[in-house]
Amino acid sequence: MESWVIAMVFAGVVVVAAVVGVAVTTRSVIRGVFGGGDVFGASTSGGGGSSGGSSGGSSGGSSGGSSGGSSGGDLFVGLADAALRATAESGREELARMTSVLREDVAELRSRSESAAVNTALTRATQHVEAFASGGQSHLYRATAAMAEAGRLLAPTGRPACLFNPAHGPASVEVDWSPAGSMPRRVPVCAEDAARITAGQPPRVRQVPTDVGPRPYFAASHLYADWVLGWYAGEDPYLTARLLAGTDLGAHLPDRIQGRRESGSDNPMGTFGTVHP
Repeated sequence: MESWVIAMVFAGVVVVAAVVGVAVTTRSVIRGVFGGGDVFGASTSGGGGSSGGSSGGSSGGSSGGSSGGSSGGDLFVGLADAALRATAESGREELARMTSVLREDVAELRSRSESAAVNTALTRATQHVEAFASGGQSHLYRATAAMAEAGRLLAPTGRPACLFNPAHGPASVEVDWSPAGSMPRRVPVCAEDAARITAGQPPRVRQVPTDVGPRPYFAASHLYADWVLGWYAGEDPYLTARLLAGTDLGAHLPDRIQGRRESGSDNPMGTFGTVHP
């Protein structure tokens, strides 16, 4: 065999051995840090002196390769499992936060009316909220669409919901507003928020819980796309994209609207216009 071939084979063996060694050592360190044993995988039994050296020497050659490969594989499987568990836990926390927002919205609307028609709409909204809490993502849109119906019964102005907080009910006027660093636009707002803006005060924007504390809904999770689209059910869905352009949520809305349209959603979303008039 040519000498250069032997050299390449030897080099390959050295690389593989080095990778396996790093993987095994890393696994030992991780287990040590998180309480899985000694940082360097030391034996927990006694008599680690002369027997450790002799047994290590006799068994190291035959079993080192197979056990090293197995340990390396276990490490990466373990890391993948940990990542999946973290993702699942994050999803459960986000679901819980959004469910609390929906329940607060229902409670706010219910506190403003004892009308039978409003209560019927809110009962339907509550059913969708609880279905969403059980993992039914499609019920998020249905929940806020039912709340929007209750809001229209409370204040039949014929206008879309207040942009700053749709639970305030349908808008009564339009005002100029611009998100930070974005162009101004006319947005529908309730009378209370309009008065605050006229007086030079900030509007009462709906704050929602996030993993970094309360944030305006349009600066929180992209999952609030269906939340706001439900509040604007029956309107041109791209209206929300135009009103919220320049916000974090606004960046997600066109794709989400298109996705709902292509999926043949059974929830009416109004007449489709364009993202930009």
